[in-house]
This record gives sequence, C-alpha cells and structure tokens, in this order.
Amino acid sequence: MSTDEWLRELERALKRAEDTDMILNPALGVGVVVLGPLASASVSVIATVGVATVSGASVVSAGGTALTVGTVVLFAAFLAVNAALFYILIRRRNRHFERSSELFRIVSEILYRTGCISKSCRLAIFKKVKDIEELGHLDEVLWIFLGTITFGVAYMYVAYRLMRDFYLHEARESAIASLLADELDVCISFSRKIPYRNFGIHILMVVFFPILYPYLVYILIRDPNNHFLEHRRFERTLVEKLFS
Repeated sequence: MSTDEWLRELERALKRAEDTDMILNPALGVGVVVLGPLASASVSVIATVGVATVSGASVVSAGGTALTVGTVVLFAAFLAVNAALFYILIRRRNRHFERSSELFRIVSEILYRTGCISKSCRLAIFKKVKDIEELGHLDEVLWIFLGTITFGVAYMYVAYRLMRDFYLHEARESAIASLLADELDVCISFSRKIPYRNFGIHILMVVFFPILYPYLVYILIRDPNNHFLEHRRFERTLVEKLFS
C-alpha cells in the first residue's frame, strides 16, 4: 500500500476506538451483579408466598416453597447477570487488543516509509506488537458456556486472565511508546494506569471470601476504563506530534 493508503488505515483505526474501547460504569456494574439477583429472588419469594396463600397452603408450607423458589431464582439470576457481564468484558478485551495491534503496526509502517524511524526500530515495534498478539483471543461464547455449566467457577479463570492480560498489554504498549520517543526524540509517553496485583491471590480471596466478589467486579471494569482513557490521550498526542 502507498503511504496515503496507510494514513487512511490509521484514520480508520483511530475512529474504531469509539466501538472497541468501551467505558463502563463500575458502580453500575457492581450494582447490577449484586442487586439484580437479590431483586429477582425477592420478587419470586413474594409472588410464591402470595400464590401459595391464595391456594390455601399453610404459612409454613408457603414459606418453605418460597425459600426454595427464591434460592433457585437467586442463583439463576446471578448466573445470567454474570454471563452478560463477562461476555461484555471479554469482548471489549479482544476488540481493544486487536485494534491496538493494528494501530501500532500502521504507525510504525507509516513512520518507516517516511524515513522517520529506522528498520531496527520498526522491527522492535513489530516484536512488541507480536507480544501483544500472543496474549491470545478469549472466545466469548465458549467461556460463557463454561462459566454457566461450572456454576460460575470458570469465570474465576476469566477474571484472572482479564487482570493479567491488561497489565501485560499496557506494559507492552508503554514499551512501544518509549521506543518511538527515543527514536524520534519527541516527548511522547504511555503512562501505566493498571497497578500490579498478585492476580492469583485476588482470585483465591474471592473463592474463600465471596463477599469480596463485588470488589473484583469493580476492578475488572475500572482498570480497563483507566487504560482506555490513557489510550485516547496517547493517541491524540501521537497524532499531534507525528502527523500534524
């Protein structure tokens, strides 16, 4: 492709951020995961007691039936809400990683073709892009299926991958930004927004102390949000410094 065609590809990659880098509300996500199942269970308990009472069942019998129905509905709603949540989280991970790889390939190609960076720098960037791609693709449908049939256990592995992969992904993008800054002698950087966490310990804490699950959901939403916001700042700076 010609340089003009690469520039058009760059413009398309930048515009795709509106679709791929989805900013979610962490508080809303936690609220839906916690309150959604509780609300569903409460409604089902009230409805069951009402129907049983009208049918002439005793209070004890109605209460026992309502408790059973409420428990089933609570668990079913919890699985349904988490299936929707993890589908969104996995999908935005995959789409952002794909766009990021495409973006840095295009940028390095344009800069190399216009003589702004050396061949060795271009190859170094390609290597970092390859490292990003090696984080792999998580199949949304497969992991939602596994999460459902394992009653949510598989989601703990997905949570581990989301935390770990975004941390590694951001480190590799920051390294690419440093390569460009050194090669071009311009002030451009990609600030690290995702802190290091002992990912395995976080998962074990949730397994042994389920009350911490809302916190896990919160960081699974918030950390990528912060990364996406930094990505937008970096992309604006990149365009202003190199292509204005």
